[in-house]
Amino acid sequence: MLRTLLLDSEVGGAGKRLACRMLMDRYVHGPQPQNNQYRMFLIETGAIARISQGINTGGPILGIHSIDLRTDSGWIELGDLLEGWKHRAEQTDEEIRILLPFPSYAARTVLDGREAIVSRILTESSTIPLWVLADRPEAVQGLASRQKHLPEVFGQGIILRNLYTQRGFGVWDRSTVRDSLSDQWIKREMPEACDPAKRLLDTRMPDFIERYGQLGLGWQLAFRMWRQTFWQQLDVIETLEQ
Repeated sequence: MLRTLLLDSEVGGAGKRLACRMLMDRYVHGPQPQNNQYRMFLIETGAIARISQGINTGGPILGIHSIDLRTDSGWIELGDLLEGWKHRAEQTDEEIRILLPFPSYAARTVLDGREAIVSRILTESSTIPLWVLADRPEAVQGLASRQKHLPEVFGQGIILRNLYTQRGFGVWDRSTVRDSLSDQWIKREMPEACDPAKRLLDTRMPDFIERYGQLGLGWQLAFRMWRQTFWQQLDVIETLEQ
């Protein structure tokens, strides 16, 4: 089965990069489906700088591919790529997860008249949106815009509140967008890290998974607890119907 995990936020600094890294960690190192294994493929769109730094392909990580989605040809390339992975998943019964961080120019791309092609590509590749919430008006309105222009894609999804970098969500809590979300949107949180784990993640973000075994025992314990909490928040993805 194929699932495309679309990470979006409308603004920079919301935490998409951390969410991407932890999604890869969850599917590669976390619990696996019975008699099977998750396989990941990362599509870089310029949404997040150096997201693939330190990630080695091979084994469960099938590959990394860069696409510029500011042009029609970029979307056609994405459609062909996702169709190929969908066909492979159907033929092999592999559990393939495509990680697709939406670029900051996504709204302009859609509003430039590409709603139909974008909607079809994302719908046919079993896309699940993960909205990494930044407590800023433009981020909240960005979600409303996605629902208006891509209703088939953004009819359900996950709201991921980033407690790692933000403490308050007053703009979101007071918004009509929040109140208008259907029951098909599930609320989850990116957990706040304790100080030792936060220092580790902030200073070694490109390769903190790879260096995990080099940490002292106390830091290993702090990171392990944070990591398990994050995994539990992400597990809801596999319960959503397509």
